[in-house]
Amino acid sequence: MLGRFVDVLFALGNTCRAGLLTSPPRGRVAVLFLALLTFGAYLPSLLILPAVDRTEPLVAVASRGVLTSGEILRPAYQGQLQTVRPAGTFWVQALTVALAEIHPQNSIATNRLPSLIATTIAVILMFLMLRQLIGVLAALVASILVAVTPIIALHANLAIAEPLTLPAIIGAQLLLMRLYGRLSESGWQQRRLVFAFWVTLGVSTWFNALAVPLLSLVTLITLSAWDRNLELIRRLQPWFGAPLMVVVALPWLISLSAMSSGGAPLAEFSFREILDILEGGQDAKFDVVPGAYILTLVVGFIPSAYLLGPLLQAQWSQRQDRVIRFAFVWLLAPICALELFS
Repeated sequence: MLGRFVDVLFALGNTCRAGLLTSPPRGRVAVLFLALLTFGAYLPSLLILPAVDRTEPLVAVASRGVLTSGEILRPAYQGQLQTVRPAGTFWVQALTVALAEIHPQNSIATNRLPSLIATTIAVILMFLMLRQLIGVLAALVASILVAVTPIIALHANLAIAEPLTLPAIIGAQLLLMRLYGRLSESGWQQRRLVFAFWVTLGVSTWFNALAVPLLSLVTLITLSAWDRNLELIRRLQPWFGAPLMVVVALPWLISLSAMSSGGAPLAEFSFREILDILEGGQDAKFDVVPGAYILTLVVGFIPSAYLLGPLLQAQWSQRQDRVIRFAFVWLLAPICALELFS
């Protein structure tokens, strides 16, 4: 019986693959499919899963406290100001609670709704941006694999900052990939991509401080070192982009100022506290054993983890392709940085 079931699954998979290869779906159909896939996969757990992450109740209670206290710039949990976690996460969750007119003691599902929406947006955004570089079919498969990755699926059901940051991570990195992979783009088209890149980095600070800018920075430095030139840095126009990012990040900086007794962001914190604040509270990196992030990469990408070894070996021979080179850096550079921290 089990053998027949497996045979049927393989036959169904081959039929779907053949159909996709002969007639790839149109953009709107693919977007609708991805939206239905993510909502169908995440919504049941969002409604019935109890609080499983240790920070989820803290963020949820502090978000509801923003509504009851009116302290928009000073979110707090049991009287302790949440300086390490940027206020954007509390604002978004407070907004969904207010729109749903839910009493502060009701289900945590309302606080989780922004995570589900953000993850769905991230998956669709990946498809829309990646199809211009690798084609519709490959972009759809990549987006589906991201959508069903266990870590992504779990975060979509938690009221924490990480899923809210995912659209910014995908947006910033794929904008960087496009600027790096398509050197022919110039003029208004290039300026539009550069503008979107820096605005995305600025928005990401509302939810996870400098986590996304640091990811892009590591990627940028690694690519420049690999190519032995500063071409990509020049294309990003940091003299214009960095001030733009700071302007967009003002809500986070204003909130930090409101939570500082002296009125100046970071003025009264120790060096270690400043590091925690700038990293968005991701201090677990300082406590894990070496190799933990590599193991997380392999386990987290189930069901595609068994493909990583053969895939890396096959693609290494094509590393002169700028898109493939960028993908290598995106995969390896952040892991190396996190391992260095740990």
